[in-house]
Amino acid sequence: AFGPGTCATTGSSVVIAPGASDPDWGPAEPAAARFVPRQEDVRPPEDKKDEVVVVDERQGPVAPTLLVSGSKRQRFRGALTVGCTPSVAGVCEAVATVKAGRRTFRSKVARKQVAAGQKATLRLRFSKPATAAIRRALKRRGKAKASVKLSAAGATATHAVTLAK
Repeated sequence: AFGPGTCATTGSSVVIAPGASDPDWGPAEPAAARFVPRQEDVRPPEDKKDEVVVVDERQGPVAPTLLVSGSKRQRFRGALTVGCTPSVAGVCEAVATVKAGRRTFRSKVARKQVAAGQKATLRLRFSKPATAAIRRALKRRGKAKASVKLSAAGATATHAVTLAK
């Protein structure tokens, strides 16, 4: 029998997941960003120096890692280039700050979708006024320091770059 009044709303109920809220009605397979590799599966290449690894205090599985690559010294042409290799698929995101004289300039945020273990090259561009100010500072001082902050799949890292004219 179908229709209103055919579903019983009284009686004992069954708790499937105690304390659960906000059910997720997504696809049957879990998202790639939720995957946490085992510690023995995470082996960074030997030639990568800027690596940030976060390990669970309770000796649990390793959190996602982020390898940063790119030259430590770059000629400034209005943009910086950095590489981002996360251990988990997701979006690599980067932003750079440059101190030129008394002012600090921030690049536009660069984002790129990347597969697990694959390298994404991000180009961090500055606005025209910022580019002009940084070039003037480089003419006066010869070099400037840039700090690049990267994040992907919950892991973060920083990369220092010396800018030259």
